[in-house]
Amino acid sequence: MVAKNDAGTVLFTRVVDITVLTKKEFTYRIYPNNDDKTVYFNIIHTVTTHPEPKK
Repeated sequence: MVAKNDAGTVLFTRVVDITVLTKKEFTYRIYPNNDDKTVYFNIIHTVTTHPEPKK
């Protein structure tokens, strides 16, 4: 995964396990310690209906 700012500059890159990828959900898993796969966090992104925040 590559995260970029508004100018297109790369902020960080990360290799992740994708656990769900549908039109309504994108979920990936990160491990605080890559040597211990028993501890992880699932990052869940879902579709929303709220308006985009104004800058």
